[in-house]
Amino acid sequence: MALGIAANTAVFSVADAVLFRPLPYQSPEQLVLLDEVIPRFTSMYPSLPVNAKHFLEWQANARSFSGMSILRDGAVNLTGNDGPPERLGVENASADLFPVLGVQPLLGRNFSAAEDRPGNNRIVILTEQLWRRRFHSDPGILNKSILLDGVPNQVIGVLRRPSIFRDRIY
Repeated sequence: MALGIAANTAVFSVADAVLFRPLPYQSPEQLVLLDEVIPRFTSMYPSLPVNAKHFLEWQANARSFSGMSILRDGAVNLTGNDGPPERLGVENASADLFPVLGVQPLLGRNFSAAEDRPGNNRIVILTEQLWRRRFHSDPGILNKSILLDGVPNQVIGVLRRPSIFRDRIY
């Protein structure tokens, strides 16, 4: 009986967090997630991440959206910064991600449009969880470099802690 109660509690906790509570964003009912569908590949891949070239075309021509952003998962190795090497999730995001979501950083600033261009993208925003755990909540982390896959990246902000933003780098 205890096992059944525990299983029901776990299922309800997940359902409550995913289905019943609104997303921690401004106007979550207006958010839309787009994937691409390529008919000849649907048997193997029902949907695919949006191609960056297609995204730029949609962004330039869309009239039904107040803003659009693209996001791609990845992983990096964080080294140095007075801690052991660590593998972290990273989200490569276009500059307008957080304004589209209505999210303001806890510290620092959001990305700028100029930083969306190739060669200007060695900047990052940390999640609050990562900032507190790895950088000991040091507000002096802003404008400092951290090594991601051996390449220096400047920290420009720290995100507030909505549960949707995990221990990641943006």
